[in-house]
Amino acid sequence: MLQVACDESGAEGENVAMSHHRVLSHGSVDLTIGEAGAVMAELRERTGSRARELKSDAIVSRPHVVEWLLSDAGPLLGRAEIVLVDKQYFLVAKVVDLLIEELAHSRGENLYAGDKARRMAWALFREGKRDLGEELWTEMLQVFNSLMRMKQRKGTKATVDEFFDVVERAHRRSRRRAVSDLLAKVAATRTHADEFQRFIIENPQVSPSLDPLVAAITVTARSWAGRSRRAFELLHDEQAMLTPSCVEETVSTLRRPPREFLLLAPPVQIRDIVLADSRTDERIQVADVVAGVGRWAGLASLEGDYGPAKVVRPFISRESLWADIPTFRVLTGRKEPGG
Repeated sequence: MLQVACDESGAEGENVAMSHHRVLSHGSVDLTIGEAGAVMAELRERTGSRARELKSDAIVSRPHVVEWLLSDAGPLLGRAEIVLVDKQYFLVAKVVDLLIEELAHSRGENLYAGDKARRMAWALFREGKRDLGEELWTEMLQVFNSLMRMKQRKGTKATVDEFFDVVERAHRRSRRRAVSDLLAKVAATRTHADEFQRFIIENPQVSPSLDPLVAAITVTARSWAGRSRRAFELLHDEQAMLTPSCVEETVSTLRRPPREFLLLAPPVQIRDIVLADSRTDERIQVADVVAGVGRWAGLASLEGDYGPAKVVRPFISRESLWADIPTFRVLTGRKEPGG
């Protein structure tokens, strides 16, 4: 059975709106233990590092090492993948998923048919800040993040009233029709926001809806299912959020997607998600390096430096959760997300 080793770079749990790292990168490889050991040995030789667990910082600071690792003659071509998540876009997409989509579903409409939900998220992400101004836009997303997260370690979680007060102010200020229409839909979802609050209080064991790592793992699993077309399992570095209940829920959803998702997300032959210590498994160490290189390229592209993206492009998933068109083109070679 195929076993795919995975790790992440830039994960901060449900702290999305105020995260230190805008990009989360999820790396995966299908190397054997022997192949991974050979890759890590070569990386240590080329970087001069004696670290037991070599990290991506030592790699990205040496462009010649990155080029060797990801070149056509390197050890990873066709054996690795990177899923990128722009956390700012991810949070906007969750406004649609957790509120607007629920409202539509209650009215008998399926927003996932014809990619309607994703197109709504793209429109709100691309036009929202310019329409509302950075201060109000940021406030709305921060309050939404606080309201809809499972837990909040610092401060007090926002209330439903606080969120809809911000939405009302945003709707009054909006001058772009696409944004105004979407904010009007959000304003009509108070009942669904209340229901979600009750749900997370009564079901504290469910997977956190606002943790982008869960979404990245799902995209990774679907990608390897398409590549291998056979049963497989993910071998993932230990993560606090990957509790037994979270793993069970994620695997179950991949195997048996909700009916409304079947056209976009057919069942996946995933056996399990197994957690392991990266310090003792060099396959996960390679996945960690791959994830770190991916995050480096994603962040650089958002800052206008496209050099890293061109090197990493063959490994970037076209299903990455990304909405910025110019950088998506450079990162994937694809015209636009969903295109």
